[in-house]
Amino acid sequence: MKFYIKYFLLVLFSVTSFSGYAQWSLEGGIGIATPITGYNEMVSAGTALQFNITKRLAEERLGVGIELAWARMHNDNNDLDIFQNVHLDQIPIFLYADYELTKGKWIPYAGLGLGGSLYNIAYDTSPTTGEAIFNVSFSFIPKAGVRMKWKESLLPFVELNAPIVTDGPPPGAANASQATGYLGVVAGIQYRF
Repeated sequence: MKFYIKYFLLVLFSVTSFSGYAQWSLEGGIGIATPITGYNEMVSAGTALQFNITKRLAEERLGVGIELAWARMHNDNNDLDIFQNVHLDQIPIFLYADYELTKGKWIPYAGLGLGGSLYNIAYDTSPTTGEAIFNVSFSFIPKAGVRMKWKESLLPFVELNAPIVTDGPPPGAANASQATGYLGVVAGIQYRF
């Protein structure tokens, strides 16, 4: 854990110490989180929230920042498995970079982030007993989207992302040996200052 804290502080210092022209941005959005691989056998889609702060570099085309997200998937998807009344929360925390492919009114972008995910899975194993698993796992997130330059400092966006957890779902779930996570579709607004 100490390694992650040192790495985080090093990257944060590097991002904030660039000289030359740079601009900060804050971004927030809400959307849908659809579980993939093992998670989709346990729960159905839920809500996704995300917030990030980014420093825009290289004529504002390259962004380096920190992202915090939360996916809340609380609807059981399979009444026949051993996981009943499943509630799944995944909270990814990433250091990421994105690159804006063009400049103009419509701005497509792509990015990648590395970090960790906190996740909590709670389920019933019988009418009177249950299980709760809380863990932290290495995660990564590919992302792509489009921003629209609405005003000089306000840019609405739509983004497709996939926070992947390298640990699989609990033993006994389908695809328990595979990485899992969710596919997020998020809409929101970015403020540049």
